[in-house]
Amino acid sequence: MLNRNGRPPIFILGAPRSGTTLLAAMMNAHCRLSCGNETHFFEGLTGAVVEYITDRHHWPGRACDYVRRLKHVGRTIFELYQVDHAGYANALTLERPSISAILSCFMGTHLAQTGKLRWVEKTPTHLKRFALIREHFAHPRVICIFRDPRDVALSIVKAPWGPSTFADGLLVWKSYLEHYRRFIAGDPNVLTIMFEHLVQDPSGVSKRICSFIGEDFDARMVDTSLSAAGVGSSLEPYKQNAAKPVDVARAFAWRNEADEHDLALADWALGADLLSLGYPLSGASRPTAAGGSAARGSTVLARFLGVK
Repeated sequence: MLNRNGRPPIFILGAPRSGTTLLAAMMNAHCRLSCGNETHFFEGLTGAVVEYITDRHHWPGRACDYVRRLKHVGRTIFELYQVDHAGYANALTLERPSISAILSCFMGTHLAQTGKLRWVEKTPTHLKRFALIREHFAHPRVICIFRDPRDVALSIVKAPWGPSTFADGLLVWKSYLEHYRRFIAGDPNVLTIMFEHLVQDPSGVSKRICSFIGEDFDARMVDTSLSAAGVGSSLEPYKQNAAKPVDVARAFAWRNEADEHDLALADWALGADLLSLGYPLSGASRPTAAGGSAARGSTVLARFLGVK
């Protein structure tokens, strides 16, 4: 389904703690684009669920029930988006049963409240559900953002839901990169950007994004002081940087914050990946099975090193 302006929807994907919230806030600041909290819409869509909620004999009741169960930070997306259940159900009755209709009507109902013309959905974990996006939406515009895995690991361990060690954080990032390479890289509907480029040249990268999605550049995109609240930064303290001025110091923080053992682990385990993405190696010595924060309380380092 298309937006109110006849253009395809936009999805933001990326590994957790890779800058997806900042990017969402920048998009939300655009005068024609609306982006909200994470919906987690595709996470539960197995084949059986798709068949169940799009059954025309139970439309739109089952679809409404599915959306009603979607939550982010403990709140339903109806609450977060301030969408009325009855209004949403009425909108769905006018559509043919489909997955695209279920999400588009929800986002479109919210969009009408904002006065904007095009919705943007951001849920980082949807990167691993990209096949569903491609199956149910014709020619979507997808923006995938990557960040240096060492910075991702340093950031993700601080999140309340994140892994406990730097090594675990590296593995989370690696799993997203592998899925991207297998299912997303090279898709003409996908624009891949780097977090480091975004914070170093926010206007330049925003112009690339606008060109890709078919919108004029809006200079307000580089000021997220107001738009970040709409994408959840006020609800999740670890995302509050998204409301602050874009800071180039957020790139390559690992140079000052990571210990030598963790950097050595990243070089050894992800060296080829780092270089393929244009990231420098740290040059730290080869990691050992003991020492460094990565080893404390984790079996991940042992798996990296092949040690039982």
